[in-house]
Amino acid sequence: MTNTLTIMGNFDEHYGLEEWIKDNLKVIKIKTGLDLINDTVEFVHNGLVIKNEILDQAFIIKCDKEKSNEYDLGCLLLECALQDAQGVIWLANNLESDLKKAFEWFGNAMGPDFETYLIDIEVKNTSK
Repeated sequence: MTNTLTIMGNFDEHYGLEEWIKDNLKVIKIKTGLDLINDTVEFVHNGLVIKNEILDQAFIIKCDKEKSNEYDLGCLLLECALQDAQGVIWLANNLESDLKKAFEWFGNAMGPDFETYLIDIEVKNTSK
């Protein structure tokens, strides 16, 4: 059994990742245990910022529609610094083991008060 989250969606100018995140916070809660607040979702450069209800923590969420790479990880790290985030949720698409290790290293380097969640995803376009 796989632990990969399959995202069925036709992402375009009318329905994008921001809407998918808002529509699927329950799925993200199952994977992370976080009570994220729908009304706090805000698009920023290469990801989204969202607040955790319990501790009022800011989390960066990055979801890669295409295969995740070093650039995506770099964008994630940059957004964490720019937004003064207390955690990160990376919905990574077909992530290679070297990048997984780098993400784990980042989480350890940030210390015990910084939360990191890596969710393996697969995006399937539902349009024909």
